[in-house]
Amino acid sequence: MESILSIAAAPEAGRATQQPLKAADIAGALASAARRMAGGFGAHAREQGMGAARDSAQDIAHDIDNALKAPVFEVLGVKLVVAPVQHPGAHAALANRARALSGGRVIGMVTASGERRCEDLIAAGKACGEGCDEVVIFEADTHGRMPGEAAGLVAAGALAGMPKGRRVHCRAHADDALRHALSLCRRGDLVAVACAASLATVVHALRPLDSAAAYRVAVAARPAPLG
Repeated sequence: MESILSIAAAPEAGRATQQPLKAADIAGALASAARRMAGGFGAHAREQGMGAARDSAQDIAHDIDNALKAPVFEVLGVKLVVAPVQHPGAHAALANRARALSGGRVIGMVTASGERRCEDLIAAGKACGEGCDEVVIFEADTHGRMPGEAAGLVAAGALAGMPKGRRVHCRAHADDALRHALSLCRRGDLVAVACAASLATVVHALRPLDSAAAYRVAVAARPAPLG
């Protein structure tokens, strides 16, 4: 179970601590994100139709509400708080809720979705970095981006928001990310999972680890009956 990349928050952040598969993709995206953060954001990516998803005020309010009401589960003795959020403000709200619930550290697990704008990916990562002690990132749909690009943007934001010495980990898939996030936990720690659109990804990742917990998450994800 080898991570794609593990990075420490430091002045030289961006240096891989391992040499695993696709590390160069993430490292390249980190460098690109650093340039974007230093020089501002142009319209180039949006003109390409890449990362163009935008949020209405209603979408943002719904996202934050999801974070504030995120259900709490127990998986292999570890608390797990899960919410389908995409807006950076909702990531911050989820991290704050997780911090209030945790008896120890907060391990963040976040989706990097290629449909999001570059600045939104970085901002979401920064919110997670500021609110979590370690962050585990996995890449969802690339939506036309290069492999590793979306994850690298989130990682760059997380590193920018973290105190020195905290760590960011990138994984290829949700199941690997969840296993790794759980492996980082000590007694009293909590995993906060921010998935991009639905809880289905989390349910799928949970099944091999804790089928009962996967069922509870699946039930929580069902829409309330009408009437």
